[in-house]
Amino acid sequence: MKKVVDYLHDLKVSMFESAKLIPHPKNARLHNEYDLKAIMRSVERFGFRKPLVAHEKTFVVYAGNGTLEAALNLGIEYVPVAWIPSRVSETVCEAYAIADNRTAELSKWNMESLQSSLKELTDISPLDVGFSDLDLRDMFPDAFLNNFVLPDIEPKEDVKEEELAFNQVKLI
Repeated sequence: MKKVVDYLHDLKVSMFESAKLIPHPKNARLHNEYDLKAIMRSVERFGFRKPLVAHEKTFVVYAGNGTLEAALNLGIEYVPVAWIPSRVSETVCEAYAIADNRTAELSKWNMESLQSSLKELTDISPLDVGFSDLDLRDMFPDAFLNNFVLPDIEPKEDVKEEELAFNQVKLI
């Protein structure tokens, strides 16, 4: 088995036409409308701060499929791509795609630090960093008791959670 370190010296990042990239056909990570809107909002607010990862020969995206879809929806013609060298097998690329998604979900939030950081974002909406008012209400119920009244955002029976409109909230 080849070690990852053997590939580190081959890191190449360039801007590439988003329409020429191929979404990973076996991508195990699902992106719903709610998720895509959060990614789109982040890209609009902050731009690209990390590249997608694609195979340099096949143009298949192994990391950043949601970001690619968001970029296409926004009409962004060029995106940053970190290229997997052509000598890397599809099996290794598949394993990387799974590892990229899995390792991202293994960490936990330091809730005190997160709440403090969100409070400091005075000119940035929590929506810009991917949190809806429902997320914040679930994560920080005490922040909303007595001191803060949210607009009525409870889902109606015929509305799915991801279809709810985002509302701007501030933790206090």
